Amino acid sequence: MKNYGSLMKSGGDNFKEFVVNLSNFHNRIQLMYTNLSPPEFRVTVIKEKSLSLHYYSERIGLKFFVYPQTDS
Repeated sequence: MKNYGSLMKSGGDNFKEFVVNLSNFHNRIQLMYTNLSPPEFRVTVIKEKSLSLHYYSERIGLKFFVYPQTDS
């Protein structure tokens, strides 16, 4: 996630906070782009070194983009 510098800082102090805040980030973007159908990210089972991320989107095919961005 080091390539996401300023975006990461605006979403939280660490990766977990960033992921938890992703839906809020997309909701703010939707205020500017009213036709946007943003994805939804839900985080469950937060542990010290892992979390479960659930991704929901009406846009077909983006899950193949999201997964490699979050897999570590």
